[in-house]
Amino acid sequence: MDRNSGLINSKGLYMKKIAMFSILVSIFLVIIKVTVAYFTNSIGVFSEALNNGLDLVTVIATYMAIRISTRPADKDHTYGHGKYENLSAFLEIVIISALSFFIIYKSIQRIIYKNIVLNLNWYVFLILIISIFLNIIRVFYVGRAARKYNSFAFKADFLNYSSDILSSTIVIIGLLMANAGIYIADPVASIIVSIIILTFSLRLSIRIVGNLLDYIPKEVTDKVMGILKEIPEIKSVDKLKIHEVGNIKFINLEICLKGNLYSSQVENIKDKIKNKISSGVPESEIILETKSPTTEDNIEAYVKEIILNQPYVKDIHNNNSRDPWWYFYTNIQDLFPL
Repeated sequence: MDRNSGLINSKGLYMKKIAMFSILVSIFLVIIKVTVAYFTNSIGVFSEALNNGLDLVTVIATYMAIRISTRPADKDHTYGHGKYENLSAFLEIVIISALSFFIIYKSIQRIIYKNIVLNLNWYVFLILIISIFLNIIRVFYVGRAARKYNSFAFKADFLNYSSDILSSTIVIIGLLMANAGIYIADPVASIIVSIIILTFSLRLSIRIVGNLLDYIPKEVTDKVMGILKEIPEIKSVDKLKIHEVGNIKFINLEICLKGNLYSSQVENIKDKIKNKISSGVPESEIILETKSPTTEDNIEAYVKEIILNQPYVKDIHNNNSRDPWWYFYTNIQDLFPL
């Protein structure tokens, strides 16, 4: 755990800064879009305002989740608090999906009853263009953080802000068509945006639920097994369990080593295994147990090591094994030089 404490602290600080920036952007966009939606009576702009209101709620939830998830492990959470971040992301996806269904419902109502009266002006398009620009900035920083720290909360935010860019673009097209007299384009644009958001939400929610249920992609397990197969001292892998919490993968290993190894050699092999896995699977914690087959060679090696650890023994030679006893000839340092 100590090895990742610095990483967790830097991750938390960086992600909190991004979350605070997103909160300020969301507050600004909600205020101006609600105002514009009220004066224009556009369901497209209203859906944009509602979406940014959702952004504000979810980014606050993300900020709180980051504060909790970056806390160090304790006696009640021995693997840390990373699951809080995944839970926050899942709740965000649920809210996004509910909002999308609501917008589809309102848009269909407008299409059926044709109660569409729009009051468009140049500032409507200006506000939407500003919104796109601000969301491009958010997508850049949030996307980079999501990739760097494998954060599901920021992956959900990345989906949200990317859909905001797409929705704003489609709303602009719909408003331009409505301004030309094709008023049905406004609610149709909103329906298209909502369907796109629902599609991406479903894909991300599958990954989030899988993570909450401790699903590990097969390629991760195959990668660890591939690394272990390259180490000649390993005889067999008796247990491999991978548990992901936040962006940290906890890898539990139980391996059987080939016989006739001293304990010092075993420790060197364990360090070698951990270093290779850490290089191949970044941001991982490795819990490694080793055992050796109980053979005569192992017992002989153990006895040899005990003898060699005596302060006056120089080496062992010409040993003959007679089951179950071993006879060793040793060179002993001169204690009383003549």
